[in-house]
Amino acid sequence: MKHFTIYDKILICTIALISISSMIFIPFLFLDSSSDKYIVVNISGNEIHRFHLVDKEELQLQEFSFVIDGIKYNAILEIKDGKTRLRRLPDNIVPLSIHSDMGWISEPHQMIVALPIKLVITIEGTRIESDIDSISH
Repeated sequence: MKHFTIYDKILICTIALISISSMIFIPFLFLDSSSDKYIVVNISGNEIHRFHLVDKEELQLQEFSFVIDGIKYNAILEIKDGKTRLRRLPDNIVPLSIHSDMGWISEPHQMIVALPIKLVITIEGTRIESDIDSISH
């Protein structure tokens, strides 16, 4: 049985670090930091609402409605300082408050999820046009 040498271990760690850091930082290279950001609300993979993410100091409330099993529900997004969060949804459709405990999101790689109703809230920004292909995460 052959064992790894110290150089083998260093090489494996280096490759792992480069791989992980590229998955984290490459998506940021293709986003235009000066662009507008949007809050996108999806249920079961279908976009139901899209709101502009404003960067103001005062708290804004954005109410939206959605239908689950033929019943219309309302939800409220809090928007402040270029960040957003979802207020607590009714207990009968989402028994746990995990979605409201997720806190504020402001970047495209962050999301808020209410799993029982398959509600996902993400941030989208304008991508920079480039000749380079990238894999989205």
